[in-house]
This record gives sequence, structure tokens and C-alpha cells, in this order.
Amino acid sequence: MYGTVMDFKSIINELQEIIYVSDVETYELYFLNDVGVKHLGIESYKNKKCYEVLQGKDTPCEFCTNHMLNNSDFYVWEHRNNNNGHYYILKDKLIDWHGKLCRMETAIDITEKENTGIAVKEELETASTLAKCAHELSTNSSLNDAINIVLEKICQFHKADRAYIFEYLPEKEIIRNSHEYCSEGVEPQIEFLQEVPTPLYWFKHFKNRENIIIENLEDTKDIAPDEYEVLKPQGITSLMVVPFFKNNQCVGFIGVDNPTRMFHRATLLESLAYFFIAEIMKHKVENRLEYMSYHDTLTGVSNRNKYIDIIENSDTSSLQSLGVAFIDLNGLKEINDLYGHNSGDDAIKSVCNVIKKHFRYDDIYRIGGDEFTLICNNIPKDIFTQRIDAIKKDINSSGKYTVALGSVWQDKDINIALMTEIADKLMYEDKENFYRLRREGSVNTHYETQNHNNTNNIDNLLLDKTVSYEALTRGTFNHIFRIDVKNNTVKHLYDSGDIDFSDIEKNLYENTGDIYYSKLHPNDRKIFQENWNAIIQGKTNKTNFEYRFMTKDKSYQLTGVCIVKDSNDNIVIGLKNLSYILDKNRVYYDHITKLMNLEMFYKEVATVLNEHTDKKYYMIMLDIDKFKTINDIYGMEIGDNALTFIADVLLKNIKSNEICAKVYADTFCMLKSANTDNDLLKFLDRLSIELMKWNFGKLLKSYYGIARITDVSLSPVTICDMASYAHKEAKEKSVKYLFYNENMRLKDLEIKQIEQEMEKALKEEQFKVYLQPKYNTKDKKIVGAEALVRWHHPNKGIISPVNFIPLFEDNGFIVKLEHYVWDKVCQLIQNWMNEGKDIFPISVNVSRIHLQETDFLNNIITIYEKRNLPPKVLELEFTESLFTENIEHFINIAQTLQNKNITVVMDDFGSGYSSLNLLKKIPVDVIKLDCGFFRDSSSVSKREKIILSHTINMANELGTKIVAEGVGTQEQVDFLIKHNCPVIQGYFFSKPVTVAEFEKIAFENNIL
Repeated sequence: MYGTVMDFKSIINELQEIIYVSDVETYELYFLNDVGVKHLGIESYKNKKCYEVLQGKDTPCEFCTNHMLNNSDFYVWEHRNNNNGHYYILKDKLIDWHGKLCRMETAIDITEKENTGIAVKEELETASTLAKCAHELSTNSSLNDAINIVLEKICQFHKADRAYIFEYLPEKEIIRNSHEYCSEGVEPQIEFLQEVPTPLYWFKHFKNRENIIIENLEDTKDIAPDEYEVLKPQGITSLMVVPFFKNNQCVGFIGVDNPTRMFHRATLLESLAYFFIAEIMKHKVENRLEYMSYHDTLTGVSNRNKYIDIIENSDTSSLQSLGVAFIDLNGLKEINDLYGHNSGDDAIKSVCNVIKKHFRYDDIYRIGGDEFTLICNNIPKDIFTQRIDAIKKDINSSGKYTVALGSVWQDKDINIALMTEIADKLMYEDKENFYRLRREGSVNTHYETQNHNNTNNIDNLLLDKTVSYEALTRGTFNHIFRIDVKNNTVKHLYDSGDIDFSDIEKNLYENTGDIYYSKLHPNDRKIFQENWNAIIQGKTNKTNFEYRFMTKDKSYQLTGVCIVKDSNDNIVIGLKNLSYILDKNRVYYDHITKLMNLEMFYKEVATVLNEHTDKKYYMIMLDIDKFKTINDIYGMEIGDNALTFIADVLLKNIKSNEICAKVYADTFCMLKSANTDNDLLKFLDRLSIELMKWNFGKLLKSYYGIARITDVSLSPVTICDMASYAHKEAKEKSVKYLFYNENMRLKDLEIKQIEQEMEKALKEEQFKVYLQPKYNTKDKKIVGAEALVRWHHPNKGIISPVNFIPLFEDNGFIVKLEHYVWDKVCQLIQNWMNEGKDIFPISVNVSRIHLQETDFLNNIITIYEKRNLPPKVLELEFTESLFTENIEHFINIAQTLQNKNITVVMDDFGSGYSSLNLLKKIPVDVIKLDCGFFRDSSSVSKREKIILSHTINMANELGTKIVAEGVGTQEQVDFLIKHNCPVIQGYFFSKPVTVAEFEKIAFENNIL
């Protein structure tokens, strides 16, 4: 028997398969052939269990097949050994071994074959997943939904914690998390990754089209510390990131965090990167076309196409009420004719901005050049009437423009077509009444004009004390009068027939009064009176000026006037019609600089580009920063001199095949040829130096927007728009010049889309209140919070406040948004009271525009008092700059709020120039140290320490509470505690969190 066993072992040891024998009851391993010993890397298997040696387990294998074996047939199965990672085909059978029932197993290693199969399987699965993702992206009507579904598939494919897309915003040098999918139990990060500095280490590799694959995040701590600091708090230990490109420029990336399957194989991500960028751009174009087809590009409100859709397809059966109004800007043609179409556009936008202030964007339609319509569903009559009256009052009382308005409201038998017809008719009646009153001299035209004493409009007449009307005729005057002051008579000597002087033979004083009140343009009466009085009172013996005079057809004619008084006190007046002379110039040229205007410029640009196809051209738009300052400080005459000087500099620096124009206000355009971008920038540098040679040259700081003209088939209007986009962004960034890129246009479109959606977002409560805790430095407990706002857009995800708050401050919507936030905060505090929870004071921000509201105090006090809140739980934060604008007004505001138990906070303390003086004058409850103190570095410099320590001591001695915000490091915290700063706010303790998260921190574990 012994020999038989030895022969068996010898034979088995010659085989290449692993073979072992183990007891089916005790699992003791009796035999393992040499191949098995070598393959498993063991020294001895004596007195060991099969599951210990073969599988590395402490207990019998859960997949053991002992109960399935017999001694006649082999049981064949496949298994992967987790102990060594190999795949095997296994053949098991029961045998008799030294009188014991044992298991004999033969293991054939098929790892290489299996791995090949797995690779093929994975490739097939990758291809299948890619096909599903591509189909989703190309067929789903909602790009946002499609991206979210695809990210879910990616996350599941790689068995990762998170899948995401980031957009790169080069103009801000940041990346923004636009989409994210998280596996169950993984905390979302998207809301905290909206303004992340560009990861320079990553982008260095992205430029070479290389992926970022990190196996162990700790390995990157030294080579990419900035990226490490962002990733570590998110619980990331490994990741794969793939960039995507547009026009060879990296515009973002797609990635997964902590992938556990198919790590290092980024095939799916690489393939999807191409699909993502293609679909994103396609949807942007489609959205833009759809948006433009239903929205007015000048004002951002709905256009005539949308208006017609509403009229034709509205279902009024479910409406409880409907308000309709027609609004028309008076005198738009005159504004366009006198001051150019850009001034007309400004007027239209100004009127529209007033309408936006009182009505939702969705209710406003621009249906014609100067005509707007309002269609308001389910609006109470008193509110509709109040807002309509407010529009007319705001516009007409501005002294700049006037509007005609007709409105109608109905709460039964609603017929939208009939109501629009009635409102339109009422508006035209209002318009006719306006022009009737204007003809009677009872109203002003309410648009700004500038009058200039100009001695160059009388054909260089040389007059002396003995002048007669014969001398005046040499100046080709259209009308000449002689006035005998002593006898109070007027004699009409010459008449060209274009002005009605049929009743001119009245006495002097009757004529003067008649001319003054019924013939003169209301805005020109002052200049007429000043010059007339100068002659009558003997201050001068001759004067020349211009005014607008009413003609027979009741229109105004620009008239040049020369008045001469001789030694006998006789007065000779010559009137010259300047309108026909200036008509052409008014249409095509600027009357101050004599440069062509925008309309003429468009025509000339088309001509030059067509005639000089061999040259490379650029369109340049420039203006002077804060040009209004020149007019305010030195007066309009100096301002006009500056414009003339700029025009002369431009003309001197352009060639025969180049042109320039003054397009509006202080803005100029140039069509300039140059071989390279660098050549053009050198030219602009020389131009800037030339502008500095003016008497007040330091004030002529210019910004340039540049559009490369690579396609001459583009219209001049489009080319100028491109330069305008670049010019606007250059001013916003305070850089000397910028070249146009398509992102600038898309950015402007996004702004208009945000404006279109903001009313709806407020109604649907897409704006969410976040709270950033404030901690007491003594016991590290929460003692309050600052309320901030985030926009949770249903399609775009979380929109950062930096992308909408400045816009809302410009268009006035910030008033509605902050009212909403104030109410939500007061409601939140009330809820805490009702639930028996601790109450924390919460501070809310107040924008500058609120202080212009007459009802500001009443509104905030009403919101506060209707919740029956205890004293000092609502804090209003005003930036330091607001205090300086009207100190007396602000003292009244602060005292009123404090009397109502509302806390007044001076925010950004130290950012201005008169903080100490303000503290002396204005009663302030709390000051917040400007986060600029901590912005430059992670630590506090010696100089900063001195300023901070004295500021804190001063506040404590004054009995004024102090909060340090923007605190981000332990060193800053230690310093503030050492110098008795009682309250700290900043990312070191907590970022802004949702209300639910704040309540969890505050009520479950208040101590840090």
C-alpha cells in the first residue's frame, strides 16, 4: 500500500496541474503536488487545513463543493482564487486515502485565457455603455437631464463614488462644477465647487491632451498642493479625469472619484468627452436660436413673435383676471434724428428697465420700435393699476423721456384680442394728447438736449455798430426784422416763406411773449432769454446763438440767430434755417466731432472691406473711462473739446483705406488694417500716448475692444457688435484691450436668459437661503449666522451668486430678491421659536438700490413685525460705502431701525476711507472687519496685526460688537482670540450651508 501511494505521488508530481487531497470532514490537507507548492508559494502544508493553504481563509470556504461529490464522476466548475488572483477550472471527486474519505481536486490554471475574455467582455461593455450614453445625449430634448443620466451610467460602470463635469471659465480663471452624480451615501459637492481656481498642474497636462489619473491622492500632496487642498476635504483618494476641447482649447473636463472597477481604463470617459462637447455646443446653438426667435435682443424681453403666439394661442377660460397695457415712447424719431440711433436705443432700454422694475419679464413684450405691451394673468386690479401708474410716474417725472400709455383690466368675459385693441386705442389717444399739449407749449419733450453758443454758424459775418439789414442779407438769412425799441414796433424786412410770421406786425413785447411761449422749443427758452436780455440791457451789441423754432407744419426747425444793436438802439435780427444745412450732417455725421456717425460708418465699412480684400482688418471700439467726470468737473464745453481732440487724434493716425466714427456719447469705432495682432496693439499703445497730450490727458484713459475680421461676408453691424462685446468686457475687467471671442457673445446671451428666468425662479422659490455660522471665540458655540442666497436652477444646477447678484443690482431685481430673503429669514426664526429651539440672530444684506426706495424702512419693518419676533434677532448689513453717500439720510435710517429693535451692521469695515469718522457720526450696533485683512496670505502680517488689534480694542471700548469675517487659518483664529475678537465667521469653521445642515450643526452639536 505504501508503495502504491508513493507511486501515485510520483506520478502526480510530474503533472502540470495543481492536485491536492483533503479530508472531507476535517478539511486537513494530506497531499499537495510540487506544482501546487510552487504555484502557491508555500514551504509546508503539513497539519494545515485546505482552506488555509489554498484560499488564505480561517474558516471553511462558503463555496466548498464537498457535499456535491461522489466517487464515480468528477464535478467540474470554475473559480477565481482571491488569494492569488488566478482563474481555474476545477475537477473534484471523492477517493479513499489511507482508509479515509477524501476529496481530490485537480486545478487547471486558465488565468491568461480568462483575462483575455474579461478584456473582450469589458470592451464590449464599454462599447455598449458608450452607445447608450451617446443615444441619450443625442435624443433627450433636455441636455441637463441627458447629462445627469449619462453621469449616472458612468458612475455605475466604474463603480465610483461620484461622476461629474467641470466647465473652464478662462475669463475668470476658474473652473465650475456644472453637473454631478453621486452614488448612494456619497455627499454631493457641486454647490461648493462653483468658483474653484484653475488647477494649474492639471491644465499643464490637459494642454498636451493628457488625462489625470491619481491612484493615491497622498502622492500628489507635494507636486500639486493646490489641487490636493481642494480634493482632500471631499473624501477623494483616487480619481480619473479626462479633458474635453473646443477649437483646440480646453473648455472643461469629465471625471470620476474613487473608481473601483476598470481603474486606469479611461476609454469610456475619453469617448464621451467628444460627445459632450458636441452636444453642449449643439444645444447652446439651438437654445440661442430659440431664445432669439422669441426675445428682443436689445431689451431681453419677449418680442413680437412671442406676443403673436400669446394672442393666438392663449386659453383665457381658466383666467380669473387679465390686465393689458400698451406703452409707447414719445419722440423716438426726434431722438434718433437729433442724437443718433444709439441714443434712441438707450431711450428704449431705459423705458424697458422701468417697466421691468414693476412687472415680471414674462409679462413684457416689445412689439415695435418704441412700443411695449404688458399681458398680466391673474393680477388684482389695484396692483395692476398701481404698477401702471408707477411706470408713467417714474418715466415722465425723470425729465428725460415721456411715454403714452393705455391700459385695461377685466375679471370676467375675458377676450384678450378685444382687450389689446382697446388698450392700443387708449394709448394712441394718450399720445395724441401729449403732442397736442406740446404744440400748445404746455409740456416738455423730456429728452436731454445740449445747447451751444456757436459763433461759427453765421457765415463769418463782420458786424459793427452801423450794421443794416443789407449787411445781414450777405449772410443768406431767411428772415430779417428791424425793431424800433423806442416806438415798440417790429418791421418784417425779408421772408423766405418757411416760417409763419403773418402776425409779426404786433408790438415788440407781444411778439417776444408769443415767440417765447408758443414758438420756441421749451428746452431752448433759457438760451433765447439770456441772449435777448443781453442785447436789451446793453451788455453786448451783438450776439449769435441757435434755437429750435416751430414752423408752419408745427415741426421744429433748427434756427441760427444773429442780433445786432446799433448806436440808435435799433435792433436788427437775422434768422437762418440751419435744419436743411444740417439734415445731411445730422443723418450721417456727429455735430461735435464732425466724424461720421454709426449709420454712415456701417456703409463705409462695407465699402472698404469689399474694395480691399487683400488687407487684414480689425474693428476697434474705444471709449474714455468715466468720461462723465470731465463734464461734471470742467463742464460740457471742455467735454466737447475732449471729444474733438480724440477725433483729431484718430483722424491723424489712420490711413486712406481706414475709417473712424463717433458712434455715441464718448464711444468711437475704427476700421484699422494691420498685418498682425502685435502690430495692432503697438498702434493702440501709440494712440493712447497721443491721447495723453491733451490738457487733461490723464483723464483720457481708454479701453479698446477688438474684433479680428476673418470673414468679410459678415455684416458691419455684426462686426461692430463683436468689438462691442470685447470692449464691454475690457471695461469690466479694467484691462486696456481685449480681442473678441465667442464666449463674450454667449455670456451676454446668458445674461439675457438669466433676466428672462429670474421672475419665474423667484416665484418657484428656486432661490435658496444658505447660512454661514458665526462662532463665539470663548466657548466655540454658534452665536448667529449670515444669510446668503444660492440659485438652484432646474437645468443649470447651482448658479453662483457672482453670476447673478451684480446683474440683479444693475437691473433692480435685487430689490425683489432681498425682500424674499428677508421674509424667509424672519419665517425661519419664527419656526425655531414655535418649535421651542434656540434663536440665533441672523444678518441679511441690504443693497444700495434699497436706499433709493421711499418705502424701504416700511417694507423691512413690516416683514419683521408680522412674524412677532423678539428684539435684535434680525440684523441688516450695509457695506461701509453706503454710509458715506448720504450720512444724514443714513443716520435717520439707522436710528429708525434701532428704534424697531433691528440691528444695524457696518459690513466690510476698513474697505473705505472714512471708517473712524463714520463710527463717530452713525449709530452702528455691529462692525464686520473687511475680509480684505485676511485675503493676501494665509497668515496675518505684522502691519495687519497692528491695525487689527487696535480696531478690535477700539470697538470693544466703544461698546460696539465686532465680527471678523473671511477667517481661513488657525493662525488667524489664534490671533483674533488673543486680541479679544468675540465672534468669528469664515471657511475655517464652516462654509455657507443649507438651513437643514445649519440646524443639524446648531441644535444637535453646537460646539465645534
